Amino acid sequence: MTVEEVEAAIFERVECDVLAHAPHPDAEIATQLTRAEGALDGLDRQVDAILDTLLDTPKSAALQVRLAEAEAARKEQREALSNLREWAGGGGDAAVVALRVGNVGELIGEGQASDRAALNAAMLRLFDHVVVDVAAGTLRFAWKHAPEAETASLFWAWPKTG
Repeated sequence: MTVEEVEAAIFERVECDVLAHAPHPDAEIATQLTRAEGALDGLDRQVDAILDTLLDTPKSAALQVRLAEAEAARKEQREALSNLREWAGGGGDAAVVALRVGNVGELIGEGQASDRAALNAAMLRLFDHVVVDVAAGTLRFAWKHAPEAETASLFWAWPKTG
């Protein structure tokens, strides 16, 4: 199995076997944002409850520790939410993904003679990484705009046996 075989598989089948099944980014982003915002709301309520308890009781070392832990978790969650919002605005938009898919499709449509550097650059904007599984004879494309577990596979060679 050679690099040429992998390239041939990409040129021949990536458009119909991979690009046609690109996950829609908006649903995943919306789910992640909702979860992150809910977690932050929960931490805000937890901090408020601890502060209320501290006002009603004499100073408690245990409550002070819980407050510090909850405030640290809240700070981390705010940063994570901020990063997620930044990521969602920077490349997870459905129109951007559709444009990137179309760009790769156009370059592949030009055939073997197309500019490999341009195709590589276009694919790098669309995919986080590609795993070449020699034993299974597949390429697994990890989308940049989808969860890590979501990949698209492309059969490129007969699996190795024995």
